[in-house]
Amino acid sequence: MSLAVDGINLIHEKMLVILKKIDDLCQKNNIPYFLDGGSCIGAIRHKGFIPWDDDIDISLFKEDYLRLLELIKNDKDFYLYFDDFSHHCCSFVYCKSDIWQSVNDSYFPNLYPVKLDIRPINRVKNTPEAISENYLYRNIAEYLLFNKSELPVEEIILKIQEFGGKDNFLNFYNKEYGILPKDDNVVLAHPYLTYSKPVTFPLEFISSTRRVPFENIEVSIPKTDEMLRYYYGDYMVLPPENEQISYSKAVYRVSRGIQNYLCNLYQKVHMKQLTFIDKLILRLFMFLFSKKVKNVEVSK
Repeated sequence: MSLAVDGINLIHEKMLVILKKIDDLCQKNNIPYFLDGGSCIGAIRHKGFIPWDDDIDISLFKEDYLRLLELIKNDKDFYLYFDDFSHHCCSFVYCKSDIWQSVNDSYFPNLYPVKLDIRPINRVKNTPEAISENYLYRNIAEYLLFNKSELPVEEIILKIQEFGGKDNFLNFYNKEYGILPKDDNVVLAHPYLTYSKPVTFPLEFISSTRRVPFENIEVSIPKTDEMLRYYYGDYMVLPPENEQISYSKAVYRVSRGIQNYLCNLYQKVHMKQLTFIDKLILRLFMFLFSKKVKNVEVSK
């Protein structure tokens, strides 16, 4: 029996709505993408969500990533954690919803919206020098986002200074880097090391995709499972039960009247645009206008 959070099926319902909207947007605008990581495993092993998984990941080439973000920004149905390129190396999209998740299970919930993670894939020249440079850039991203690195911090800080600071590095890394021709002279890399590995992988792993069922919709995944086997080994084997854990600790239903307000305010959290008073109001509203979901039967 997995340790899925109570209300995981409600999270899945909301995530499926977002995924369908993003898939429709990509199909309409001829933007190739694929489910990545555990979401791709879920599509193959479960024909949908992993029962305890409470997020969903898609990946796409950097130039397609940039196109998709522009479309999302101009679509009134979507909200983005970040509306610029100087705060993160991925994007997180969410929609107005009555279901929110919490990173804690306490009297004062710390809520965050049900979201979809969008990761760009960088194409790197297949030479020792370029791969070494990519490893350095990924460690810089790791340091800036998660305050950790596999390289000495002194080396990371020196390189950031050479770029003229954090914002300059992230703008370069997020908008210009990793857009090379799709040929035999490149390998691929995720944008940072967390939730990934310090390795590159061949272009052919994701050079083409196929459509598969996912719950009650269709989505795109890589045509072969080589990437999954490369990262996860025998991904068809379930992990031990004590590892079948949801990230979120609780699920809350938010009052309809404040959903737009929370969505707008939540973006400002990540853009670091909230005043101290705004932060107090946000936490107060989370407390006053949400109700914890309890003992919701998981349908899987």
